Amino acid sequence: MDKGKKDSALRVNKGVEQPSQINEDAIQRYKKHKKKLLKVDDYADGILRGDRTLFSQAITLVESKLPQHQELAQQIIEKCLPYSGNSVRIGITGVPGVEKVLLLRPWVCI
Repeated sequence: MDKGKKDSALRVNKGVEQPSQINEDAIQRYKKHKKKLLKVDDYADGILRGDRTLFSQAITLVESKLPQHQELAQQIIEKCLPYSGNSVRIGITGVPGVEKVLLLRPWVCI
């Protein structure tokens, strides 16, 4: 036995290297299929046509906290305001992504 070493029952074994917590393939698939934002005119025209999908996406932009989404949402609202006529603004709360558009359908008469 070495003079400097003490006899101990504790022994630390070298561990196994942990795999990455990030799946690079999943990231690439997500980036490839990530939905691109449309132009303001595309959203506004879709809303005015009664396209529920574009209307839902516009609501999601309004609910988003991302600055680029908020800016785009504001532009969409400004573009649609001239067509609002004597409309009444109502508020419907709920978790983002829940089909609040279905609740609005009877009142959306564009």
